[in-house]
Amino acid sequence: NEVKVLLEINEGSRYRIGDIKIEGLKFISEEKFLEIIRQKQDEIADGKWLKEFLYTDLASYYKNRGYLLYDSELEPEFIAPTNKDLEGTVNLKIKIDEGKQFTIDNIKILSSQKDVSKIFMLLGVKKGEVFNQEALENGIKRINETNEFAFVDKDKDVDILNDNESN
Repeated sequence: NEVKVLLEINEGSRYRIGDIKIEGLKFISEEKFLEIIRQKQDEIADGKWLKEFLYTDLASYYKNRGYLLYDSELEPEFIAPTNKDLEGTVNLKIKIDEGKQFTIDNIKILSSQKDVSKIFMLLGVKKGEVFNQEALENGIKRINETNEFAFVDKDKDVDILNDNESN
């Protein structure tokens, strides 16, 4: 009553980072970008980490500085190794669309309490400031930790409306 399974795994070639070209940066310098990307020329390419960096970590970095419409695109160019035992090269072209930087124009709190000043104080974000996603989420967490107010679900109970014309 045995079943034998033989799997043949072909790992393919290993690739190292070649050229890194970045387009569209305005808010941060190319030097700063290359510093925070952690993938350097001639290092072994880590595609999973690079995607997470661009689409999650860098997106958060920009949203915490008011760039709500940040978007990025990764265009890898794979250069196959010339010999089976050699490593390939992957050149990276990264396109960044930062969008506009947004400031907070208005904050509305819907509450049955007449005095919402404590909620505003705990929220910690103010009209006129550059929007910061992390600061907003931390403020909501502080409000919920008091147990004085109905629970606020940051994903369901908070609406962020952006006006592209006025930023």
